[in-house]
Amino acid sequence: NVVWDSPSEDYNGSMPIGNGDLAANVWIEPNGDLVFLVSKSDAWSARHDLLKLGRVRVRMNPPLVAEGSEFKQELDLQSGSIRVDASNQKQTRSIRFWIDANHPVINVQIDSSEPCSADVMLESWRADGKHLLWDAARDTILPADGETIRWYQRTTKSVFKSAMDNQHLGHMVDQMPDPLLNNTFGGLIAGEGLITKDDKMLTTAQPVKHIHLKVHALTEQTETPEVWVEKIERQRANTDSVTTDEAWQAHVRWWSAFWNRSYIHLSGTKEAEQVAEAYQLQRWVLACAGRGAYPIKFNGSLFVVDGVADYHKDPEGVEFGPDYMRWGGPYWFQNTRHIYWPMLPMGDYEMMLPLFDMYRNM
Repeated sequence: NVVWDSPSEDYNGSMPIGNGDLAANVWIEPNGDLVFLVSKSDAWSARHDLLKLGRVRVRMNPPLVAEGSEFKQELDLQSGSIRVDASNQKQTRSIRFWIDANHPVINVQIDSSEPCSADVMLESWRADGKHLLWDAARDTILPADGETIRWYQRTTKSVFKSAMDNQHLGHMVDQMPDPLLNNTFGGLIAGEGLITKDDKMLTTAQPVKHIHLKVHALTEQTETPEVWVEKIERQRANTDSVTTDEAWQAHVRWWSAFWNRSYIHLSGTKEAEQVAEAYQLQRWVLACAGRGAYPIKFNGSLFVVDGVADYHKDPEGVEFGPDYMRWGGPYWFQNTRHIYWPMLPMGDYEMMLPLFDMYRNM
């Protein structure tokens, strides 16, 4: 397990986690805010760039940490979760962050020794018109409904026809479904005891000792945005029909089976232990992104953060935001192969299926 004893300055100190399709970069900032970027394997823009769903910030009062606080953040590989334990004066709190191995939902469970209040904020740079990559649209944030935050990104145009024309296959466009047009992706945030403060913020109705925040995610090509909204509401109801304890136990069983079916343990020297740790962590990153609708991207997978595009010789400090990936959206087999060849001896056969499916679907 990776263990940190202090908060992170920013996204460069994030931990990666995922269920194979839905993923997050998670960090605690020095002011005590829990922040995470949300990704999904099929969140394609009109130009075929793999975009984030958004960023979520959880701010507690009193803050999770303060100067002199005790702090521990641990990536628990065995249970597929991130655990944070922190104290602020006489108040102690623990956070369990996990992305359900069997359902498209992020769980953030906060337990506090004393009642505390919290604000949960959706931070959408695209809705604000920032870091818009090429043909990416602004996010649509739906009006507050009293208990949820809901937002989506929808592609109303597509690079599909021009890409086919460039490959001298334009005469076949009408014979194939466009995989990008009307692609709609986003999320729904809700939690026990949380009410809407506005269309991008939830808040605790009163101080509480327990908060269970859920971020539901959906990508689907739908005829209208309204159909997408109906689908994510139904998906939420279906996911919430499973109790938290049942979902957690099934989640832990999945990860336990994953680790037990194939492993390499080394010991004896510091170097041997470093190699073993690197092997486990690399397999963790593959499992966090390897069961999605599309293969793992070679240029950052689901875990890119705000990038500085040195390649384009931009002025120092110019950032392209968390959606940017150098080399863009294409899958180059010369690079993608290095992700998938090791899966065969590892025994991770189901994670190879998205690659085979992509080629078969073409």
